[in-house]
Amino acid sequence: MVGTAERGSVVHEQLKMAIVARSTDELARACRVGTAIKDSSASADRLGRKLFWLNVILVIATAVGAAAALAGVLSKSQ
Repeated sequence: MVGTAERGSVVHEQLKMAIVARSTDELARACRVGTAIKDSSASADRLGRKLFWLNVILVIATAVGAAAALAGVLSKSQ
């Protein structure tokens, strides 16, 4: 702010307040980003749990299908 206005003048005070307002706005924006990151992380955790259980169900279904196919092959060979 050197050379922009005399210290203590109205213009100088307005410039200082503009800097404070901008800094406050940037801090508020950073806090919103932090909240969004936390929300995203929680959502990713929920999705991860759902995918885990989906994989467990698919493994069981595959095992049941393989057992049924094996039973069919073994019953035809006898």
